Amino acid sequence: MGSATERASANGGRGIVVEPEVSSLVASGLPESSVSSWAAIQPHVTDDFGRDLDRYISYWEQTYRLLSALPVKSSRSDVERAAAQTLLTAGRESRERFLNAYTHQLYDSLTAQRSRFVRVDRLVAAAADAFPGLVPSAARLATESNLKQGEKDGLEIDQGIFLSHVLAEPDLGVHLCHAMLLPRAETGDLPQSFRLRASSILARPASSAREKPFFSPRPTRVF
Repeated sequence: MGSATERASANGGRGIVVEPEVSSLVASGLPESSVSSWAAIQPHVTDDFGRDLDRYISYWEQTYRLLSALPVKSSRSDVERAAAQTLLTAGRESRERFLNAYTHQLYDSLTAQRSRFVRVDRLVAAAADAFPGLVPSAARLATESNLKQGEKDGLEIDQGIFLSHVLAEPDLGVHLCHAMLLPRAETGDLPQSFRLRASSILARPASSAREKPFFSPRPTRVF
């Protein structure tokens, strides 16, 4: 436990869970071994993207696992609510630190060096697969979507943190906005389909005994 406090001092105390908060997690009923393991791997940014990514992914995944070990939000005691908030805050502060340093690397990896335009929904899904814990997985989102609003921890906020960093970078933001303006892949055949249907309709005879007009006015009654 003391090592967590020492690391907090060495890193200016930014985003590092210190002794009292670690103790509150244990007090909430979370296994002390799991909490100690989580506290021991709290990462900070270096100049090595690959190594930092591995460490942050491990930290994010452990953060989510500890959070999922707590009761649903509406059933938590005061101590459990405090523990959940500690985990959510620590996880989100760590994402902010990581994204402040590596947003370009992450986005370029997800878009093949910006040679592909990826819409927001597919971008966050790809991020969840490629960088587990950076944003919530589809399974975690599905689990939370089944809960009432008051029972949710707001995991979508983690998606918002990622997207806000992408949009804050002018070159990445423009690229993502361009992706959102492009036609969806599933609509690619619709223009041709519309043209063929329009041609078919226009080729029909002007009148047909079997077809009713679009508008049939009522006859005017004369009194």
